[in-house]
Amino acid sequence: MKTLTFSLVLMAVMLSASSAVSAQTDQEQRIKASYILALGTGPTQAELDYWKTRGNLSIQQLIEFHRQGFASYPNLQKQAIGRSYADAFGRWPSIPEIDYQMKSKLTYTELMKSHMAWLQQPNNTEYGESIKRSYVKVFNRQPTAAELSYWKQWYLSNLMLITYHNDYKNQTAKGNKVNVKSSPYIVSVSLSPAIAAEARAASGIVASGAGNIVASGAGNLITNDGGSIVASGAGN
Repeated sequence: MKTLTFSLVLMAVMLSASSAVSAQTDQEQRIKASYILALGTGPTQAELDYWKTRGNLSIQQLIEFHRQGFASYPNLQKQAIGRSYADAFGRWPSIPEIDYQMKSKLTYTELMKSHMAWLQQPNNTEYGESIKRSYVKVFNRQPTAAELSYWKQWYLSNLMLITYHNDYKNQTAKGNKVNVKSSPYIVSVSLSPAIAAEARAASGIVASGAGNIVASGAGNLITNDGGSIVASGAGN
């Protein structure tokens, strides 16, 4: 089985600056990035407005404030846990899984890194089930034996699998490149080069040869409508 060293791709590579970046202040970008990295979703307008009153906090500081908020707002943590399971495995966590993860106070990004590492453990059947769930979601059918074998060559998050499938279904896939903009499962937050670099450092994820988590130029932090980000580095 072919195993690639994937980095968690939390940002899609964008080599040219987006016009959307210029409409946002640096602090608005930091707040949005911190929400996606810590909680797996973007902020509401009210949340964005609140954090803008808190001064020029760094992405790392904002992430730690979100983590501290888990103690006062347990449902916030449960939602982050749920999004991480949905994005990694294509399923909602069981009550025992939620109870176990609640003890850790891990952010969405930390949970995703843990999930992606667990998928690669020997004799783990979860990845095969995730592939099947991705086919049901996009194609409304189970994968053939050949399709299942093909996708088992890599370890991709369920979100990335359904994004690939959607591209294929709509004939927009080109090689191993995913058309993030065309995916109905992903929305993006535009980041300037400086904020993208800060997000990369705050995430604690190093880009691998398989893909970048944040482009050196303008970057897009990606999330899905249900809540989140993830993909592995097979392509951006």
